[in-house]
Amino acid sequence: MGVETVDPTKEPTIEEITARPQFAVYVATWTRIFEEFLGWSESRTQEYARTWLENPGFRVWFGHDSPVKFAAWDLIPDEMHARLSGTIKNELAQRIQGAIEAVGENHIEHPDDNPSYDWAAAKARVRQIVKEYEHTA
Repeated sequence: MGVETVDPTKEPTIEEITARPQFAVYVATWTRIFEEFLGWSESRTQEYARTWLENPGFRVWFGHDSPVKFAAWDLIPDEMHARLSGTIKNELAQRIQGAIEAVGENHIEHPDDNPSYDWAAAKARVRQIVKEYEHTA
């Protein structure tokens, strides 16, 4: 029996991505983050995941970035998305990601898996970072 090889130039299908075990882990992380930060329902997060799945670039690069990196962009208030430049939004999203993933010396890409993760502290860190950008042009 030969080893199955994956053609790196082939764009994975939606079905191929959703069949990967790490996809359910991604969605679980998104579900908890969006519930905690935005009050989203699980079905709203499922819609969000479906939107990403329809993006061929996401499917090609799936798993290379943490789910928090994607979620961080959606934690930027709409008003700031409209006002801030792309460079500043990128910086803000990176800082939001860090505020969620970095806890002391630990790096936590899936905080929903950690029963002692302090969601209130994470929300406070993110609020503080967002506040720093309130008057940025």
